Formats: sequence, structure tokens, C-alpha cells
Amino acid sequence: MPGEFFFMGIAGLGVSLAGFAGLISALDPDSGSPLKKWRIRNIVASGLLITFVGFGTVAVQTLTDDVEMTVRIVSAAFALLLLRRFVREIRPGPAWPDARALLMARSIGLSLIILLFVNSFLASVGFLQLLLLYELSDPAMIFVFAVRDL
Repeated sequence: MPGEFFFMGIAGLGVSLAGFAGLISALDPDSGSPLKKWRIRNIVASGLLITFVGFGTVAVQTLTDDVEMTVRIVSAAFALLLLRRFVREIRPGPAWPDARALLMARSIGLSLIILLFVNSFLASVGFLQLLLLYELSDPAMIFVFAVRDL
């Protein structure tokens, strides 16, 4: 599979981000606020999702032995997992204090889901890698904001 090391590396970064969420909760004595709970939960969920997709890509490639089929399966599965998270997480609440931030998060999340469904037809390895990097930026930015607030 072209880019196998990339997918393994992304999966490792996902696990690292999920581990850093534990550091955030351990270092912050006031981690009981709804916003901080949401941040920790979202970092862990996104990190583990990225890990699952990164390792899953290599596993599906081993099973199918076809690059295009692998990209199609992984893109569609990734889009469905993000759609499930989108429905559950993107609603008004303490994580989205104003309507503008909520609208922006909804737009970005929905655009990523649509691009992944498009890639399930295009079967582009490079595009899947780009979308994985884009999804990796979400928990990384939440982590940066959480550390900044400490």
C-alpha cells in the first residue's frame, strides 16, 4: 500500500493525543466544568478514531490486497464514523458558547464528511491522507486551547 508508514504514523499520533488528554485531566484540578469535560472527551474520541482509521487502513489493505478498494472502504467507513459523531456532538451546549462557533464547527464537520464520501468514489490515497491530517488537526487544536487555558 502506498503510504503505509504514513497511516501507521497517523495512528501513532492519534494514540498520543488520546494519552495527552489524560495529562490534561490530571494536571487540571478543575476538570469538572462542562467545557473541559467536552474537550477531554473530544480529544480522546478523535484520537482513537484517527488511530482506528490509520491502523484499519493497513489492515483492510492486507485483507483486500487492492489499493482502490481499500481507499473506498476506509473512506466510506471514516465518513460514517464522523457522521455518527457529528450527529451526537454538534449541538448547542457548553462547548459551543456562541452560534457562530457552532455554525463554523457544523460547516467544517459536514464538509469533511462530504469529502470523505466523494473520496469513496475517487479512491485517492493522497486525498485520504490529506483528510486524515485535517481530522488530526481537530484534537490537536483542542489540546492547544486546553493547554493555553491552563
